[in-house]
Amino acid sequence: SADAEKLNMLCNIADRPEVCNFILPSIVNRGDLVISISTSGKSPALARKIRARLEKNFGNEYAQLACLIGKVRTEAKELKIKVDGDGWQEAIDLDLLLELLKKGEGEKARTTLLNGLKTRQQKISGKLGQ
Repeated sequence: SADAEKLNMLCNIADRPEVCNFILPSIVNRGDLVISISTSGKSPALARKIRARLEKNFGNEYAQLACLIGKVRTEAKELKIKVDGDGWQEAIDLDLLLELLKKGEGEKARTTLLNGLKTRQQKISGKLGQ
């Protein structure tokens, strides 16, 4: 650690976080979805345990969902669909979209999300017109 500091280099000693100048989180990677777990160096074993649990709960359908939402964002912009962050939160029916993706119904998931965004935009437009 002292040698690395003298040479202005990074140093990580997993079982001695107090002498590190950076720590590495435990990571669950599902395509473009990346979940990072850290205990700030207090317990790498706990971070690893939590990562193992998250890996079981976050399958590859989450990678598909992240990709799908990215494509729908682009499509919504092209269609001039304007929805704020809360509107997106309402439109993303996580359980339904994940179930559709698990069944291999990606196109139905895409249209479901896109229609949800259109509905949110119409609600916003209706409120502004009142």
